[in-house]
Amino acid sequence: MLCTIRAIQKLNGYLLENNALRVSYIPDETSDMDGTQRGTENGRRPGYGPRGGLRGGSPSSGMPPKPPHADIPVRLLVPTQYVGAIIGKEGATIRNITKQTQSKIDVHRKENAGAAEKPISIHSTPEGCSAACRMILEIMHQEAKDTKT
Repeated sequence: MLCTIRAIQKLNGYLLENNALRVSYIPDETSDMDGTQRGTENGRRPGYGPRGGLRGGSPSSGMPPKPPHADIPVRLLVPTQYVGAIIGKEGATIRNITKQTQSKIDVHRKENAGAAEKPISIHSTPEGCSAACRMILEIMHQEAKDTKT
């Protein structure tokens, strides 16, 4: 929770086209108090792989296992006219953001057809969420300059 607050503080005041962002935390109703999510993922407990073990590194890989509740969810509402620029040609831009920030990013293009805004979900560490948000905001800023909107 403290990491979430720090990530929000980093985004608060971030300038985009001479406007400062105001960010607030809305708790996820599906989360327990300790930050782990209820429910299942493909019939399995969240954070666990197909054979029941923790996802992440194995003893032979030399990488430590990833804690199952290290990621936080962030949801952005983005004006529809910027969604194409965020996704990029054949998804290259969103793939690049995902790779650089080590985040899972979902652009919900088909929700609320005709809406002025589309939601984008980011699941990552607080630092990854902050970095992904900044990159998305920079793309929107560049697109606004390029299209003079």
